[in-house]
Amino acid sequence: MWVPAEENAAGLRICLAATNNPDSLIRILPDMNHVFQKSQTDDTAEFFKIQGCMFPEALNVITDWINPHGSRK
Repeated sequence: MWVPAEENAAGLRICLAATNNPDSLIRILPDMNHVFQKSQTDDTAEFFKIQGCMFPEALNVITDWINPHGSRK
């Protein structure tokens, strides 16, 4: 089984809140595995059966965050 997203996100939110960084973002992407592939179960055996690359929705979330933040110095 993968790491439970909701349970771990709660701890990450607490840690990020302590940093006072307004640019922090935690986003849970339903039905995706740890390498951002679309998955049907949370069974790790499925990981080796999935064909394809990063799901476009995940790439969109990442680029939507990077675009406004990436050019800061």
